Amino acid sequence: MRSISEYLALPYTYILKQKSDGSYFISVKELPGCMSVLALYSQ
Repeated sequence: MRSISEYLALPYTYILKQKSDGSYFISVKELPGCMSVLALYSQ
């Protein structure tokens, strides 16, 4: 079994898309279901 550091060292393809509301959607092509949304707020 591989260690965490070995998995982190693998090459991954990140897909980053900016949505119309200014937030960002990111996913990892090689890891189905691995995704996140980032919303930036200015004060």
